Amino acid sequence: MNYKISVIVATYNSGDFLNEFLDSIISQSLGFEDIEVIFVDDASTDTYTLELLHNFDEMYSNVLAVFLDENSGFPGAGRNRGLDLASGEYVIFADHDDS
Repeated sequence: MNYKISVIVATYNSGDFLNEFLDSIISQSLGFEDIEVIFVDDASTDTYTLELLHNFDEMYSNVLAVFLDENSGFPGAGRNRGLDLASGEYVIFADHDDS
């Protein structure tokens, strides 16, 4: 499906912020159905972040969680991977603590 906006979020052990972040995206006036959210996890070591991302991926057809095998230590690696997967007409990069 083609979305109006793709939101790419690089994550690493950031589970404490992800619910608020996704709630903010869902609340946008554009309409959540026109937004694709791509989380790219940089090999988080905490299970909370990993569980949330798996749950988001299962709950929403327009949310994709991608898991890198090794930690790059650089958010650009996740952003670049997300950009490769994005299908939106417009692409934005967001941080896990944006709302």
